[in-house]
Amino acid sequence: MKARPIALLTATATLMPVHAAEQSAAEKCAENFLEWISTVFESAQEFRNTYGATHIVDGAVCVVFEIEYDAPDPDVNYFENRYLFNATNGVRGSTKLNYYFNENDLEDNTVYVVVAITSIPADEFEVEFIDRSINSSIDTAHPHSVGHYSFKGIGRYNTIETDIYNWLPDCETEYRTTLKKYGLVSVRDNFVVFCLDSNAGTPFTLQEKSDKRSFIPNLLQLHYSIGSKWVL
Repeated sequence: MKARPIALLTATATLMPVHAAEQSAAEKCAENFLEWISTVFESAQEFRNTYGATHIVDGAVCVVFEIEYDAPDPDVNYFENRYLFNATNGVRGSTKLNYYFNENDLEDNTVYVVVAITSIPADEFEVEFIDRSINSSIDTAHPHSVGHYSFKGIGRYNTIETDIYNWLPDCETEYRTTLKKYGLVSVRDNFVVFCLDSNAGTPFTLQEKSDKRSFIPNLLQLHYSIGSKWVL
């Protein structure tokens, strides 16, 4: 049975126009970016296993959302009625969005939604993929969100991720890098991060030994499976 790494996280308590000169270079950057962006199910899966949900190349942003459908034979109307992609600061208009199914395994109902953003505003912006059928009681700010990420464009061809996943691993590759660099337990931005390996299932429980304010309700637990597929 393959081990499944687990990352445990506990908490302590106007669009800027791109200049014309930059647009020409940005278009060239976009062409290079789109050469390696996921165009089939397998490459989207490899993307998620290697980078997690987000990756930035020369300022351009790629986000790969993972969803699962529950219809026997979903069509375009199914996805349009159930799912919605949102982006702020005018980013949505410059976004390329594609759905990829596992054509080699008809029993697999996983779908990767690949979002490519090549025209980046010199400002903060957010992207979110919404599933109208869910209503999370944990993330009250984004109760219908499959994934929510924030970025900031800085100068020419420089984009940074500003949400927690700019440092928190959300795939097995990043998990291994974090474990090697910081060890089993580390502290970052008022969070305590535990990186633990386990077999399938969730054999660990977190028990508080402090008499002070409880931190258990603020636990965020991320699971990864080693291999061709990981689950957040």
